Amino acid sequence: MSFTDERYNNFFVNYLESSAKQKPALPEYIEQSKKFILEVSENQFKFDRISESTMKSMQMIVARIL
Repeated sequence: MSFTDERYNNFFVNYLESSAKQKPALPEYIEQSKKFILEVSENQFKFDRISESTMKSMQMIVARIL
């Protein structure tokens, strides 16, 4: 079973359209295309520390939204 490019394109177009319909009208909503850059210093270049920093940042963002 293989998918053509047209099937992939149709799937993603439908997905994006349905996602846009479900998006709340709140101005604080983080859009799907929004990018976040987490700055990491050399002493934090370990997965555990990066993961912990990411979790803290995400909790702060979610708290601001809710």
